[in-house]
Amino acid sequence: MHGPHTGEAGSDWRLGPGPYRFSGPPSQCVGELVLINQSADKVKVSALEARPAGRSRRSAHALPATQLILSARVPPRSEARARAVLQLDSHLPPGSYQAQVVCGDQKEALQIEVEEARELTVEPDAFVLRGQAGETLALPIVLSNEGNVPVAVDDLVKVWLEEREWIRRNLGRSLSEGDADDTYEDVANRLLHHLRSSMVAPQGGLFEPLPGGAVAPGEQITRTLPITVPAGTGGQMFIGFVEFDEYLIELQLYAIAETGVEARR
Repeated sequence: MHGPHTGEAGSDWRLGPGPYRFSGPPSQCVGELVLINQSADKVKVSALEARPAGRSRRSAHALPATQLILSARVPPRSEARARAVLQLDSHLPPGSYQAQVVCGDQKEALQIEVEEARELTVEPDAFVLRGQAGETLALPIVLSNEGNVPVAVDDLVKVWLEEREWIRRNLGRSLSEGDADDTYEDVANRLLHHLRSSMVAPQGGLFEPLPGGAVAPGEQITRTLPITVPAGTGGQMFIGFVEFDEYLIELQLYAIAETGVEARR
């Protein structure tokens, strides 16, 4: 098949009477069309043009020109219903829209309900940090709004860290400090003491203020998060994550003499 369909639109085949209703978020705004094949040959249709409506209800917006994508095969002298997807800008605001689907000289009304799509991406999804114990590092975090509504992100951030093999190291220490007369309770008490004394307290912090209070559709911003390297003797490795709203960013942190930040994307 060369082009969006076989046969002559409006002559060999046409659309059933509208209006046709479509609904969904911009990435998946779907509906059904009725195609009527009046010819003696099978008809295939993969795309149809959608144009702004001649007149729109006051409560509906005019939809910009676009396409409907479908995969229809209609046997000779018969009709078929076909699922179609409207190609919409991913940032098109939610609401009611009107348009016309075109088949040759035929035009049928489209009534469209675009639903809300909240889609915020966070990059990178992991950091590798290097810094001196007690040093404060700056983590640049990029927020991109891929949806069609503003997204507010809480400024409050939690950073959770623990030393790698923390439990194993403290268990070994608790066992080595004992003697032959120790009971299981003695070892357990020493282990709890060492775990409590070496636990890394979660860090609470704030992002730099977000201009406007939310990330607008199609907007990309960078927020900077300060994080402090846990105190220690150096040569330690910590693992954990940054938590804000429903988002998590993995962390690996090396407490060494030389300072640096590397982001894994």
